[in-house]
Amino acid sequence: MEKMLVNIIEYLALGELEDCLCREHPHQQVFHDAMERESMMQQVLNRIPAIYMWLAADECPNRNQLNPAEQELLRSVVRDVVNQKLQQASFGADPYAGSMSEAFYG
Repeated sequence: MEKMLVNIIEYLALGELEDCLCREHPHQQVFHDAMERESMMQQVLNRIPAIYMWLAADECPNRNQLNPAEQELLRSVVRDVVNQKLQQASFGADPYAGSMSEAFYG
């Protein structure tokens, strides 16, 4: 099977983001659409150096392939980006204000 050179941080950051949201903010809506999620991922990727590995299509990277310092950097950057997003959201307007849900639940 042919292998491709892949930035494993892209995969691992997405997994870390999902873990962080499930573990630390289980019932909070952190982003309201795919563009916000993509923006958060780009912020994470901009702050972590790329780590490339040769992987086949059926191989998946995991956090154990990072050294402890890289794992901690990944965790702390993801946590920081999520906390920044939550802080911004707490000062912003409700994206669903004036929607039909307000008529029923507001």
